[in-house]
Amino acid sequence: MLKGESGLRSRFRLRGASLAGQIAVSLVLLLSAGLLLRSVRRLQVTDPGFAVGNRLYAWTYISPPEFTRETGPKFYAKTLNDLRALPGVRSAALTHFLPLLDEGSECVSGSHLDSFEATLGTIDSGYLRTMKISLLAGRDFSPPDTSVSPRVVIVNESLADRLWPGRSAVGQFLRVGCRQPATAEVVGIVRDSKTRSLSEAPHPHFYRPFSQNYTGLATLVVETISKPNGMAEIVRKTLVREDKSLRIYRIEPMAAYVEHSYQHLVHQRRRGWFRGTRCSGER
Repeated sequence: MLKGESGLRSRFRLRGASLAGQIAVSLVLLLSAGLLLRSVRRLQVTDPGFAVGNRLYAWTYISPPEFTRETGPKFYAKTLNDLRALPGVRSAALTHFLPLLDEGSECVSGSHLDSFEATLGTIDSGYLRTMKISLLAGRDFSPPDTSVSPRVVIVNESLADRLWPGRSAVGQFLRVGCRQPATAEVVGIVRDSKTRSLSEAPHPHFYRPFSQNYTGLATLVVETISKPNGMAEIVRKTLVREDKSLRIYRIEPMAAYVEHSYQHLVHQRRRGWFRGTRCSGER
């Protein structure tokens, strides 16, 4: 009898410890899920710093021998003019990569500071207006900014404040490049916007003109008067009509693109939360 009671007490203690452990793990999971939901809500109301509604994009590519460094920019200029002439289109512009799709970074420096990395974007004149990225001072890129004219850039607030605190960045010169730095004049300042992730903090970023940094890869952004879904096929037909050799990888509304980025970020955070939870539970 004594031996039986002792075994029963041990089983009860074991069961109690197991139950306490399960309750503790459940509380950790609930806490993690609550924090994740709060993080998701913050992302949903985050202002990316650029316009999303009534816009669609087309990811395209042209290559030699059909197009060269001389004929490629002319082709894209004509394509944009034809897109702007379409009924239902308010504006059209061009960039290498959309925001949230990292184009990379470069070393930048001023006259009195060591170099540091800043992210970059390559855009044409009109991109800032089409994407509603506010120009705070100076000017946008313009036709005189060609491949043979002096190098120019547009910087965001964070980069301007870091290089020239308390002074206007317009008219200043900065060095761009990690291996072979080149001097460029700042012609404009724009407000900070998201460039790599919806969750990122403001950081130094600059834009360079497509005309001075041509590649055959370009993303065309079209602002429509009404919902963009109905314009996707019209835009596709217009692009195909421009030249049969033009490769079109994707055409879809900007809202869908941002939603993909948002879901990817939520998935990463969810995986991070529950990986951490599993580790905590195992410990």
